[in-house]
Amino acid sequence: MRHQSGGSIWMLSRGIAVRDPSGKAIRMAGSQTDITEGKISDPLTQIPNRLYFVDRLESAVETAGQEDALFAVLFVDIDQFKQVNDSLGHAAGDELLIDVAGRLRASIRTSSRPGGQGRSVVARVGGDEFAILLDQVQHEADPAVVAAHPRTA
Repeated sequence: MRHQSGGSIWMLSRGIAVRDPSGKAIRMAGSQTDITEGKISDPLTQIPNRLYFVDRLESAVETAGQEDALFAVLFVDIDQFKQVNDSLGHAAGDELLIDVAGRLRASIRTSSRPGGQGRSVVARVGGDEFAILLDQVQHEADPAVVAAHPRTA
């Protein structure tokens, strides 16, 4: 979009047609979010944030419905993370989060899953919480293999 300052900004637009009882579209309902300059990226870990993850998840759900495709969501929480911050300080906690994000991203990036790389996403969705969207899952057991052996995932 063209900003009033004359520059451009990037917007994430979501919408749906609102229909009357006969099925005729009568208006659009939706939202727009400014995603300029990394607003879809977690500033600490430099991986996608919850906003981006939810957008990709919605896309995977839509694709799965249209193409009978499989996808999976893995949730990773760092147990006792508060103790790291409390005992070693927030700088150490930040280093741990950055390291975990990098390891998760590298594990998915070096994927040897059947079907290729796809558009899998690792995102930081909370303070010490990460979510992984695995798209193009070929078999129902594949996500369990990824979770059990992340270095070969």
